[in-house]
Amino acid sequence: MRSTTSGAGTVTYRYDGQGRRVEKAGPAGLVPNGAERFMYDEANHLIGEYQADGTPTREYVWLGDLPVAVIDTNTDGTTTAYAIETDHLGTPRLLTDATQSPSWRWTSPPFGEVLPDENPAGLYPVVFNLRFPGQYYDKESGLSYNWHRVYDAETGRYVQSDPIGLDGGWNTYGYVGGNPVSFIDPLGLASSGQTTQIPGGSPTTVRIDPPHVPGQQTHAHVCEKGCKEIVVNKDGTGSHNTDPSKLKNRVKNFLRARGFKLMWCPPLLEDLVMGMAAQQCSEGDLGACQIFQQMGGTILSDSLGGDI
Repeated sequence: MRSTTSGAGTVTYRYDGQGRRVEKAGPAGLVPNGAERFMYDEANHLIGEYQADGTPTREYVWLGDLPVAVIDTNTDGTTTAYAIETDHLGTPRLLTDATQSPSWRWTSPPFGEVLPDENPAGLYPVVFNLRFPGQYYDKESGLSYNWHRVYDAETGRYVQSDPIGLDGGWNTYGYVGGNPVSFIDPLGLASSGQTTQIPGGSPTTVRIDPPHVPGQQTHAHVCEKGCKEIVVNKDGTGSHNTDPSKLKNRVKNFLRARGFKLMWCPPLLEDLVMGMAAQQCSEGDLGACQIFQQMGGTILSDSLGGDI
């Protein structure tokens, strides 16, 4: 979107080479001081809003992909910090000040069609425009900038069609497959799950995404060793030209607990171990039955010694 026009005037937008919005300009009644510039970190999080001369208006603090604080610059040059509380998907729901008083609250239906309460304590209004992960609300249009597209909360749909057309599914304007309670779309391109930190060992994160195009499986993006990404399909095969056999055991166990069919051993040894577990299970070994099931086997009889 290059511009939007209302009775109050026209606001224009500028973008960088990555498609990130870096400036909006228009009447002072719509854009503070007539122009506002945006800065991002290397992970594409919005980290600041600034006047044309570089004076900060608002700056954000992130912990991973979660916004945890915002620092507003007041008209007299002083600053006010607010803590940001998010929901299970990383959507901001509450801002509190230094006294822990609520300063901003967003309680909305699933698609975000209700505007936030900017003064829940009755003290003074607080403007805060972050919405669903990757979104920034524009008062001048009533829409939310979502990097590659623009989101309309009133309809729960994007204003623009999916850039890849029907390859992304029949509903080319749909947002997160109609399930904003479970999925997010920080890029404005495809539904994804929330990034989760796996406990223990070196820092490792996992994001489980639903299929983006017909024929694709549910898949997990694993980021470890400085974000050397490995992508695993639900059936245990690799995706994006990566090899899931290189994953650490704690990562494999994390994914197995979520339904991913990852091998326990190299392929030939996997068949041997599974066959031995099946035989011992049929002879009444409860531990072997458990191993057999964990490796993807199905026990057809609940009684020990039954068919496998």
